[in-house]
Amino acid sequence: MTRHLSARLAVVATLVIVLLALLAHVQAQKPASQAELRLGKALNQEDVSGNLKDAIATYEQVLKAPDATRAQKARAQFRIGACYERLGIDGARKAYELVVANYGDMTDFASQAKSRLATMGLGAGPGDSRAPVARLLWEDDAAPYGVVSPDGRLFAYDVGAKIRNLATGESRQLIVESKDGLVLADVVWSRDSKQLGYVWLPRGDQPAELRVIDASGGTSRTLIARPEMKVGQLFDWSPNGQSIAIQLGSVVSGVFAVANLADGAIRELRKTGRDAGYVYRARFSPDGRHLAVSVTGKTNREARDVVLVAADGSGETVLTDAKWRDEVVGWTPDASGVVFVSDRGGSGGVWVIGVTSGRASGEPRLLKADLGQRAPRNVQVAKNGTVFYGLSGVTLDAMVATLDPTSGRVVTPPSLLVPQLAGLTKSASWSPDGRRVAFLSNRPSAGASMTSQSAASSSLSVLDVTSGLTTTFSLPIALDDSNALSVPALRWSSDGEWVISSGNDGKTYALYRIAIRTGETKALATRPGTDYGAILSLDGKRVYYARNPPRARTGSGELSDGTGSIFVRDLATDQEQELYRNDESGFIPAFIALSPDGTWLAFYCRTSGASGSGSALKVISISDHTARSVYRSVNGSIGGIAWMPDSKSLALSVRGSGESGSVSSIWLAPIDGGPAMKTALEVGANILSPSLGPDGQRLLYTVVGSKPGQLWALENVLPQAKAGATKK
Repeated sequence: MTRHLSARLAVVATLVIVLLALLAHVQAQKPASQAELRLGKALNQEDVSGNLKDAIATYEQVLKAPDATRAQKARAQFRIGACYERLGIDGARKAYELVVANYGDMTDFASQAKSRLATMGLGAGPGDSRAPVARLLWEDDAAPYGVVSPDGRLFAYDVGAKIRNLATGESRQLIVESKDGLVLADVVWSRDSKQLGYVWLPRGDQPAELRVIDASGGTSRTLIARPEMKVGQLFDWSPNGQSIAIQLGSVVSGVFAVANLADGAIRELRKTGRDAGYVYRARFSPDGRHLAVSVTGKTNREARDVVLVAADGSGETVLTDAKWRDEVVGWTPDASGVVFVSDRGGSGGVWVIGVTSGRASGEPRLLKADLGQRAPRNVQVAKNGTVFYGLSGVTLDAMVATLDPTSGRVVTPPSLLVPQLAGLTKSASWSPDGRRVAFLSNRPSAGASMTSQSAASSSLSVLDVTSGLTTTFSLPIALDDSNALSVPALRWSSDGEWVISSGNDGKTYALYRIAIRTGETKALATRPGTDYGAILSLDGKRVYYARNPPRARTGSGELSDGTGSIFVRDLATDQEQELYRNDESGFIPAFIALSPDGTWLAFYCRTSGASGSGSALKVISISDHTARSVYRSVNGSIGGIAWMPDSKSLALSVRGSGESGSVSSIWLAPIDGGPAMKTALEVGANILSPSLGPDGQRLLYTVVGSKPGQLWALENVLPQAKAGATKK
């Protein structure tokens, strides 16, 4: 009886499994709802195309769709607020309030909306619903690089040599160039916006001088000139006008100090250098009692601490830890907190940390999620709370073209890989099957939470070449992207499920693998700050990388690159072995390429000699570690390398001089010693990070371009000082 019952139960269980499978199949075949389709369209408009106004209109259609679920409506309503906030126009606050009022049961979106409302309340001040407003002030190559006066009226640029009136647009010469010396680094403004301080470096063996000049013009005055002082940089002028925060000594070993302008007395505040950390920004508090300082982390030089240093030298406290790249830009007008820009919420967000009695008060809060699609430069805060910032004119574009590898002829002319993201894409790489492309874009994913603790300064995207659909991930790591021209190599795993790249999580440099379906990241191996270009072996058991010694000064005082080497590390034992030491004194850049069959490593190094400086492309046999030179460029530079599918030749970009100026071209070089062939693909810009598809014809590469830089003013983001209130 028991046996028959068990048999019946087994039959019933089998039928249930079959029915569930059939139900799942039917549900899988069920077409997407109209609301789902519209939501996908809106997300694409916002995240890929960047058409925020169109995205808002499509999100509103989702709200009206009869088949939309509450979760879909809550998401659409929240994304409307996010779009309005990025546009910097009215509507964000109302959209977030509707999320809280109508979709309180959708806890994820409701909590995010409450967080954004709280942040907006901080930025505009209690009871003030003004939305942030961004205004373009100036477009010019010099616009991103200068210092705005505290009253927000004048802009000192060209290393302080010129002054621009931001209201009238008129520029005039201030500091006249002289054969007797030059201005070293940026200038600082007095708090009344009437004077500028700068470091003057005389020609010959003379000490640097701290000089002051009236903003209206005239003759400068030397305040401090002592041989032992060695002024390196000026940071800020004290509110009472009596002192300036300065850097003394060398970059390797120096001090951060305050110089008294009346008698030249120096008050040392902290040591600076490799061990103590480098000071990058410093701003006096409105009462002059403290300085908010950006200091490099001890374990990660790309990260920044925000430290509060007592101006009298009595001590310091840490406001933010060195997990993110936090750059001090000033104080709130009401003196309640320190303002800084950070990558902790995406690319170039404005944050504030409260300060009470010389200590951090609460957690950092986001004021403005994104200052622009390009990395902000020289962010500053005026007395009235206006945030000024520059946007670089450097552009990066992932391009695609088709070459005939036999003749070098261009079959399909170069075109933008993603036209909607012109100027913002780089590091494109073909998947092993040639159906997908991974690339980076220089803006955060709009699908990410506004308060996401992300250190990534670039978003990783995967483009399906057949469908044209793009999936974008905002990663919790930064892919070696510390500057605008950084083009980290993205390399696919052999099964096409992962992308491999070097990067850091704000604390540690490592080789990471990133799942292209989920965005999940995993560190495969950590690396010291002197190791570059890490690449995984085909079996995933070893890592190859370049190591270059720190630059050292020669007898003549010039910096020498030293000799680079190629290493391999066994991931199981953590043992490393030197495969090759450059037989020429030359730095090995972070571009190492493993051949498709896993038998060769290709790299290039800088060379120098009687005929001039240049680059050499070399390959190393993984089996016997022998090396051979494949290509040499005299008075030129190599910008990247990629293997052909047969592992017998390489494609490389070479930058040199042409009839109309500097040009870059693609060359094909066999590794058996045969002559290299210059293809017909040539552009008047720098070509970096080439990648060949499995057909050996479709070529991806990054081209570096430029357009005018910009100077912007962002208003209504900081709490204002109350009339008659006493500053802290």
